[in-house]
Amino acid sequence: EGWYQVSTWGTVRSVDRTIFYEDGRVQKHRGKTMSTSNKGKNKYAVVGLCKNRKTRFEYVHRLVAMTFIPNTENKREVNHKDGDKRNNRLTNLEWTSSSENKRHAVAAGVLFNPRPKRGREAGGKLTDDAVRFIRAEAGKRSTRELARLFGVCRKTIVSVIRGNTWGHIT
Repeated sequence: EGWYQVSTWGTVRSVDRTIFYEDGRVQKHRGKTMSTSNKGKNKYAVVGLCKNRKTRFEYVHRLVAMTFIPNTENKREVNHKDGDKRNNRLTNLEWTSSSENKRHAVAAGVLFNPRPKRGREAGGKLTDDAVRFIRAEAGKRSTRELARLFGVCRKTIVSVIRGNTWGHIT
């Protein structure tokens, strides 16, 4: 919108402009390179873009891709080809689908265990045999009794019976 520029190297800068205030003051603003921060748990480079006293935070890699890479297939995600989230150069970015991006992350070693842990593996108290027992006894014993027997809360027992949890056990 004429307020910021992004380069193929992944740098963002504000442009030179003149600001006209409502009270008649005029201020010349000299453009400068914007500093980025690595916000949140994902650690992607983020830059805060201000306009009309409102700040909008944008991922730098998405700004580079939207500016320089045609997205003819309307893909929603931007992939870092080398797996380095800090390398926001144009030559390192490409538009991908979510599944393509995840497959690339696994192949590049960035995403180590895409399969979520289940059951005992996830640190739960129940075992496969306990789940089978709970489901077999569901009509015969109360959820309170089963919860006491296995040292879990009643909500856990109900979730097991309904198949909301431990769905991989039949």
